[in-house]
Amino acid sequence: MFEKTWKKGFYYFIIFVLVILIPLIVMLGSGKYVMFDDKFYLESFENFGVYDYFSENGYSGSEINAVNSDLLDYFRSDLLIDDFESLNFFNAREKSHLVDVKNLVGALDCVLMLSVFLFLIFLGLLLYIYGIEGFKVLGWICLLGGLVVFLIVLLGFIGSTQFDNTFNEFHYLFFEGDSWLFDPVEDNIIKLYPFDFFFLSFVRIVKISMIFGVLVGILGLVFFRISSFW
Repeated sequence: MFEKTWKKGFYYFIIFVLVILIPLIVMLGSGKYVMFDDKFYLESFENFGVYDYFSENGYSGSEINAVNSDLLDYFRSDLLIDDFESLNFFNAREKSHLVDVKNLVGALDCVLMLSVFLFLIFLGLLLYIYGIEGFKVLGWICLLGGLVVFLIVLLGFIGSTQFDNTFNEFHYLFFEGDSWLFDPVEDNIIKLYPFDFFFLSFVRIVKISMIFGVLVGILGLVFFRISSFW
C-alpha cells in the first residue's frame, strides 16, 4: 500500500515539475533570444532615431553599433566592463548599472540551463518508469505547460497596456534603489536604449513566448497520437 502511494505521489511530482519547467524555459529562452538578437537592435536604433541623435553629437552609426555589439559581448563573456574600450561611452554610474545587468543576465542564464537540465532528467525518469504510457502523460504535460505559457502571455499583454508600471516594478525588484534611474539629457544609456526600445523588447518576448506555447501544445497532441499506436 505504501509503495503504491509513493509511486502515485512521485508520478504527480514528475508531472508538476515538468509542467512548471516548460513556461520557465519558454519565457527565459524567449528573453535570451530577444536580448542577443543583433538585427533587432539595429532596426530599433533606426526606428527610434538613435543613429540620428548620435550623429548630431559626433558618433557615426558604426561607432554606435560597435558600442552595442561590445556591450552584448560583455554580457556573454567573463571579461570586465573596463576591458572593452568602446564601453567608455558610458559614465561610471551607467557602467555600475550595466555590471548589475550582467549579473542578472548570468543568474537568469543559470536558471535557464538548470531548468533544461532538470526537464531532461525528469523527462527521462518519466519515460523510463512508465514506458510507452509515458508518451500519453507527456502529451498532457505539454498541453498543461502550453496552457500555463498562454496564461503568462495573457498577463504579459495586460502588462504591456501599463508598461510604465511593469518596467518600474521589474527594476525595483531586481536592482538596488534608484541605481537604474538615469538623466535623459546627460546619460548615454537612456539615449541608446530609450523607453520605447524596452517596450518593444517586452512585446517581442511575449509574442515569441506565445508562439512557443502554441508549439508546445501541438507537440502534446503529437504525443497523444504517438501513444495511440501502442
